[in-house]
Amino acid sequence: MAAVSDIPSLSDAERQALLAEYQANVSLWQHDDVLRQQRTTTFLAINTVLLTALAAMTALKAPLLYFGLTAFGLSLFGIAICRVWKIVHVRNREYARFRRLQLQSIEARLPGGLTTFRLTNEAFEKKVPITFPFTAASFTIVERARTSSAGTEERLPVLLGILWFTIGAAGAVVAWVSATP
Repeated sequence: MAAVSDIPSLSDAERQALLAEYQANVSLWQHDDVLRQQRTTTFLAINTVLLTALAAMTALKAPLLYFGLTAFGLSLFGIAICRVWKIVHVRNREYARFRRLQLQSIEARLPGGLTTFRLTNEAFEKKVPITFPFTAASFTIVERARTSSAGTEERLPVLLGILWFTIGAAGAVVAWVSATP
């Protein structure tokens, strides 16, 4: 980080513009996070509906051929949904990373010691212990929290994709066996 003496002197207008940009980026970061949560909810709901449709086919005691073909068809749709979910999640994670870097850049340019995003990055990404000035408090991320939640959430569409692949393979086998005389 640059020393305070290394930060160029800013006019009031430049400082106000940076603060406005900082606030806009915080708002966009919050908006991106809300969208991520809404998308996750939507993708989970779609997968739940597909699994419920498959369960309904089981309850209806449909002929095995129809059940197998339905399972295979639903699995193709489920796999496609999981693939889109993964792509959207990766893109959203990159938006969040960009916003954090942008906010750290603005913090570094502003005199007065704004450090929220720089310290968050050091603590959570670089795993550096943080000591808070004027208090005896310090923060070190605990071992079980060292994996990013975005990385963990990114695994969910992969796991559901594996489930849909398994359902599709089983559906294809059931359809093939039931169609064979």
